[in-house]
Amino acid sequence: MITLNLLPFEEKQEIKLNRMNRMIFFYGSIILTVMVVFVVLLFGIEVFLSVQLREIDRMMASNESNPAFAIVKTIQEKISAANQNLQAIDQIQSQQRQYSVILSDLAKSVPAGVKFSSFSFDSVTKKAVLEGHSATRDEFLDFQKALEGYSMFSQIDSPVSNLTKSIDNDFMVSFFINNK
Repeated sequence: MITLNLLPFEEKQEIKLNRMNRMIFFYGSIILTVMVVFVVLLFGIEVFLSVQLREIDRMMASNESNPAFAIVKTIQEKISAANQNLQAIDQIQSQQRQYSVILSDLAKSVPAGVKFSSFSFDSVTKKAVLEGHSATRDEFLDFQKALEGYSMFSQIDSPVSNLTKSIDNDFMVSFFINNK
């Protein structure tokens, strides 16, 4: 079926304008209603959270006045301090080198007639001084070769006085321990 609109142009424009105004009013009222619902929800959430916050504050105040809470708090502080100390110790230990393992390996390669009497080590300069006694000069020379054979020891200093006696030889050797 065909319909003809024989209304004048101004009335057609007015009808379009009225129709558009009704659509704007309809969608505007929907948007406004949705916004009002959101505002009411937000207000409800704000009221709920403020009630919860007041309740938490009240419970905290009652807990702080409780002697058991003070004991728990001091225990937590002690645990925290102990954890900080343990972290500091762990950090120091991770930076330390196990020199006892190096000395143990060195002691295994010492000839039978060589005995150590003292060992000193400066951790800042990494310099070690080893004093001892060897039954013969040859045993001391074997020990010195074994010492030079370790790649972790450098700048091995053995004074000439270590070689003056052929038997009952007291010696002193200094060297640096290299980091790996």
